[in-house]
This record gives sequence, C-alpha cells and structure tokens, in this order.
Amino acid sequence: MAQNTPAIDPDLNVHPLNAEFRDVNNVPSEGLVPDRHIPRETPCNNVDKNHLGAKSKKTSTAKSRVSRHGYLGQPGPSHDSRPKLPVQRSPGLLTRFSGALGLSRLSLGQEPSSDRPNSQEYKESREQSEDLNAALQEKEAQIAQLLTESQERTNVHHTEVARIHDQKRQWEHKAKKIQRECDELRRERDETVRGLKIKLRGIEGEKHAVQDKYNAFVRSQQEAEFRQMESGKWTPDDESKITGELERLRREVKSLAKGIAMKNIVVALNDNRLPPGLSTAKSPSLLLNALLSHAVYTSFFSSPFFFLSGGLRTDLDGNGVEKILDEIYQAAQESNPHDAHIWRSQTMRLLLPRLGNNVTDGEKALHHCTEAKIAGLSEKQASNFITGPARHLINAETKVDYSKKIKGIYQEAASLSYRLWTRRTAMKFSGLHELEHPAFDIDDPRLAPHTLVQYDEHEDQLRGRPITVVVHPLLEVYGTDEAENYGDARVWVPAEVWLDSKQSEASELR
Repeated sequence: MAQNTPAIDPDLNVHPLNAEFRDVNNVPSEGLVPDRHIPRETPCNNVDKNHLGAKSKKTSTAKSRVSRHGYLGQPGPSHDSRPKLPVQRSPGLLTRFSGALGLSRLSLGQEPSSDRPNSQEYKESREQSEDLNAALQEKEAQIAQLLTESQERTNVHHTEVARIHDQKRQWEHKAKKIQRECDELRRERDETVRGLKIKLRGIEGEKHAVQDKYNAFVRSQQEAEFRQMESGKWTPDDESKITGELERLRREVKSLAKGIAMKNIVVALNDNRLPPGLSTAKSPSLLLNALLSHAVYTSFFSSPFFFLSGGLRTDLDGNGVEKILDEIYQAAQESNPHDAHIWRSQTMRLLLPRLGNNVTDGEKALHHCTEAKIAGLSEKQASNFITGPARHLINAETKVDYSKKIKGIYQEAASLSYRLWTRRTAMKFSGLHELEHPAFDIDDPRLAPHTLVQYDEHEDQLRGRPITVVVHPLLEVYGTDEAENYGDARVWVPAEVWLDSKQSEASELR
C-alpha cells in the first residue's frame, strides 16, 4: 500500500486548517483538478491496473481514513494533540470540501477521466456531499436558531438589568428622600424639645410662684383660724357649701309651692285683675312660690337680730331689742364698717356659744335660750304665713301636710340665717321693690329667668323688658371673713324673675 500511494505534494497545501479549494461547480469536465495541476504528460496507462482494479477497495479505504482521521487526512483527536483552530463557517465550505475530496483521490494515484461523473464512485461521493451539505444546512439552521434564542435571552437579560437599575435608581431616590425627611423630622424634634424645655422652665417658674402664693394663703388661713379659735372657736363654712344650702332651700320652696298650689285663680290683684300672663293653670304655683320665698327672706335675712323681736328674756314695750340693736348696727356701719361687722359677728357668736369641752353652765343656758328663741320665732312666722293671704293660693283638698312642711322650711331658713350672720361678711337681700323694678337682661349675673319664661324662643324681644314678678329674692354678700373689702358684692343666690313672653309674640304679630 505504501508503494502504490504517492506522497502528497506539499505545494498542494491540502491540510484542512489552511486548505483553499476551488468550487466544485468550476471543475473542468475532464475531472477534478486542484489549484496546482498534476503534469499532463503523465500517461494514464502508466497507472497500475491492479491499482485501478482495486478502486472500490481504495475508495473504501479513503472513506474510512476520512472518517477516522477527519476530513482530507486531518488527524483525529486520538492521534494529534495539537490544538484545533476554530473552523470558520463560509458559504463555500462544502465546495471546498468537494475539491479536497478530488485531491485526495489524486493523492491515491487516481487520474481524472472524462467518464468520472458517470462512475459509481462519483455518485456515491455526490450523495455523500449532498448529505453533508444537508447536515451542514441543518446545523446552520440550528445554530441560527440558537443565536436567535441567545439574542432574545440577551435582550431579556438586558431589559431585566435595565429594569433592576431603574428600580435601584428609584429606591436610591426614595432612600435619599426618606433620609431628608428623617433629617427634617430630627430638626423639628430638636426644635420642639428646645421649645418644650423653655416652656418647662417657664412652668417651673410659675409653679414656684404659685407655690409661694399657696404657702402664703395657707399661712393666712391658719392665722385666721387661730384668731377665730381665740375669739370663740368659730370656723366659717366654705362659700360653696353655703351656696349649696341656699340652693337646696330654694328648690324646697319651689317644690312645695308646686305641690300645694290650687289650679284656679281666685284672687284679684292690680286693680281687680291679675298681671298679664298670670291667668294660666301654672300661675298659682308661681305666685305661691314668690310669696313664700319673699316671706322667708324678709323674716330671717333682712336683720341679724331677727330672733330678738320679743326680747331675749323679757318682753320690752315699744321698740324691742331687735330694733335697738339694728339701729346701733346701722349707725356703726356708717361710722366704721369694719368694726361694725366685727361687733355684729361677735354679738351673734356670744348669744349662741358653741357647745363642747370646758363650756360653762351659763354658756349652755344661753345657747339653749337662743335656740328656743329662733325656733319659736320661725314657728310663729310660719303660722302667720299659712293664715295670711297665701291661704287663697293653697289647695285645701291637698293631701300633703303643707303646714308641717312650711314650718320645716321656716326652721331651716332661720338656722341657716343665724349661722351666716355669725360670719364677718355682710348679707343683703333684694325683692322687686329693692331692685327698683329692673329691666330683664340675661347677661346680668343677679338675674335668672324662671322656667316658665320662654327665653330661648324670644331672646331678642325679652331683653330690656320690665320684670313682672320676682319669684325668688336676690341674696348678695359683701366683704370677707377678715372683715375687709366690704365694697365688693358677690351673688350667693340670683333673683329668679318672671315676665310675660306672650306679649313679645303679640308685638311680633303686629
């Protein structure tokens, strides 16, 4: 085999790594010819017939050599350890491969002949070339598809990377914004803390000032209590407690008048007729309430010495003890109000000593005597009221024991009045005449509309209207328990007034 196989001319340069072949379509009709032709003077008859006769065997051997060593004698990976260069795909690869196949035949000692296209070997080589071309086209299609898919994945990857970068930029922007907001909140917090600290220092200063005032007030109260203890151990009640007791007395009078008043008017007033608006079913209770309140306040709150009208132990003819003491009290107020109120307070305390330890028999006897005078006078005044003009407004068929209830109200009012007169404050009550027929003004703290006055419906029309009835008198207090500031008045009980709101409706209709 080595004798019959000529050596490959190195000038042919048919190694697959750098071979350049002509296109099989450009091969002459006389056979495949390489770029460097074999000399034409070599006769075909010089070729060994045995060699030509063994064409099929040699072709098979060449095919097997191509299959084992690679195309065109390229050494396989098991025989050559040289690094392979990447094969560049080109449109003429199959053509060059066919040219290389023709050269391989020349290298085996074959001579191109004019009848080669019709030979069986050429057909097989042609079929093999077509199969390889089809396989190559299929591979190229697969490669193109893979390249397309790779490009699509790359595009998706680039899109995803761009989206991630965009999100990153957005989050960075949000993070910077949040950081700025946090910085702003920290600045506001610091400013708020500084402001609160300044306010706290101011509040602490005010607290110390209030604490000093409170300590001074406590000391003054303690000193006043010590003085009161030294002057008979009289401790005045708080004004809130006093106003509560007076309000309870007002509600009791109103409730009793509503329960025992008659339903029909049987009296005539003001030129044989009632004032306008007092001809309703609720008018008797309103008038009875006004009469009872006025009688109670006149009996016990107009004079501190009300219980001495009949004398203390002996009955005096003419001006009683009450009137004499009242004249002294009024004259002293014109001269020295401070000493006059102290004298009145001390006299009231002296006539009703407090019972307790270390009390003499004389003090006990005087205490019981004064209490008896107060109880006797209150019962007498209650009886006079029941038998007086108010009886025409009381329902005789009522099942309520109104006589007992009226006497209880008088007794309660007398005891409360005496206790208030022992204080160094001064009291003054005012009815309709003492108020000198005032006009109605809701902003006046001394006046309060009765529940029958529809003030909410006629607010503008009632303002400035004359008051018709004072249902409950006005009670004011002057001065303090230290016998000072008698020029300042405070309202303990406002005057409850009534005026006809229907007249305002008539004026609106006109």
